[in-house]
Amino acid sequence: MLQRIHPWLLPAMFVWSCAMLVVAALRGARHDYLHSYLQQWALVRGGQNPWAGDNTYGPLHNALAYLTAPTPLGPKYAMAAAFLLVNLLLVDALLRTRPGIDPLLAYAAIIPLNFLVIQVVASFGLNDTLVAAFVGGAVLARLRGRLWLVGVLLGLGILLKYYPAMLLLFFCLDERRFEVKPLVSSAATVALGLLVAVSIWGTDLVASLTEGVTRVPKLLSVLSAIQHHPELGGQSAVVYRLVQTNAVFVLLGCAVVFLLAWLMRLSWIEAATLGGLAYLMIYKVGHQQFYLPWLMLLVGLLILGTPRSKWLAYCCIPLVLFLSLFAFGYEVLTDGYRLIGGAIRANVGFFAFSLEVATILVFLATAKRYGQHSSPGLG
Repeated sequence: MLQRIHPWLLPAMFVWSCAMLVVAALRGARHDYLHSYLQQWALVRGGQNPWAGDNTYGPLHNALAYLTAPTPLGPKYAMAAAFLLVNLLLVDALLRTRPGIDPLLAYAAIIPLNFLVIQVVASFGLNDTLVAAFVGGAVLARLRGRLWLVGVLLGLGILLKYYPAMLLLFFCLDERRFEVKPLVSSAATVALGLLVAVSIWGTDLVASLTEGVTRVPKLLSVLSAIQHHPELGGQSAVVYRLVQTNAVFVLLGCAVVFLLAWLMRLSWIEAATLGGLAYLMIYKVGHQQFYLPWLMLLVGLLILGTPRSKWLAYCCIPLVLFLSLFAFGYEVLTDGYRLIGGAIRANVGFFAFSLEVATILVFLATAKRYGQHSSPGLG
């Protein structure tokens, strides 16, 4: 069966990619792309401060403004094309590892059949699409042993949206071996990007950092769910303090995962997957689009192909299916869970948090039976 699927998979992925671009064109400018991005990019092209409004993004987001010259949808097409191209490269790598039919089915659930991908990439055109492309490129580079390139790609992701910084140290750690090259090249890329941004817009980019830290809990965050329930102390001073100091807990959570990865001799992709999930689980701004780059890490687990890495990917499938169903309800069945499905908006953070905790615990409880394996590259 696998031999019959292989010759058709890449052409099928190409057709799917073309269909995604058609959907991107038909859906046009929507969601944050319409209500925020276009206004921010208009400020850039007008020579004004791009962080004067609700812009919480890095300087690379501002550079996308110049793609709006031929058409307002220029950045949307470019981001979608980058994501789809990286996905074709990931599928090619997956096929060359010949992992069997089960990883291919897992990949189908993670990317092409996942409504979250359709929503974020094709419908909304959110800049997490480009972050995911950078993360996917970094996965491929790490598998091929191109450590300097890993840091550059992650650095570009950080210059777009700051949360990929949480993945950097995990990409450096591989079975207790710490590679400094990704760290150095990422730091150099970010430093150069910030210097260019300061030379153009001055120190106004500091607003993107402070605004991000002070954001309120959203959607899939357990803190958002708690705040919807005063009877659970959701409006208490304790919860308010947890919200205000959320960044500290995010860093602590990632540090704990880093320690576990060291003790368990996890591969870099296993560590990055768990670290990314810990970040998403703890971070107060629980937007579903933040999970898109994390999906690229799951594909990396399948490509690595060790029993333990594949098992971690399979442990994450229930969460992937939940994200897909949630995105479908958000986009198709309701008005974003506001007037329709308001109870879901108020409580989904509890379910997401529980599923994320269960995913991590199940893997930690069962990982030992899959042993320790070296991390082969793609060559």
